[in-house]
Amino acid sequence: MLLYVLTIHYKSYLNPVLAKYILFPLIVIIIHYAFFYLIFRLIRYYNNLILLKKDAMFIVKTSLIEFDNIELIELDKITKIDTQMKGIIQNLLSYGTLIIEQNRDRVREFHYIYKPYKAVRHLKEIKKQQQKSNSAL
Repeated sequence: MLLYVLTIHYKSYLNPVLAKYILFPLIVIIIHYAFFYLIFRLIRYYNNLILLKKDAMFIVKTSLIEFDNIELIELDKITKIDTQMKGIIQNLLSYGTLIIEQNRDRVREFHYIYKPYKAVRHLKEIKKQQQKSNSAL
């Protein structure tokens, strides 16, 4: 946008060929790139799913073009579950980061989780139920 304003403002000082054949197409390319980048980021955001089952947690990452990835994290291998909500916007919109620590000091962070404290509570309840069923056997 700034490049466009500068080009229009200083058009009389610039070479008309430079403005017409280089700067304006460059502005169009930059705007298109930003638009497509935003669209692909929104698609990636809405296609990251976390599914909780009784014995495992599935992470499904899909996109239109780039990749499809399905991960499985067993609840037995999770050692620590934590959340982060930093800033005013995250607290107002009730989203944050879910942090899961696994056995081999592997730390996984899941960003943009809606109500992460609720997700942690649900994960801990599932884990307690699993431990009770394992101790009963």
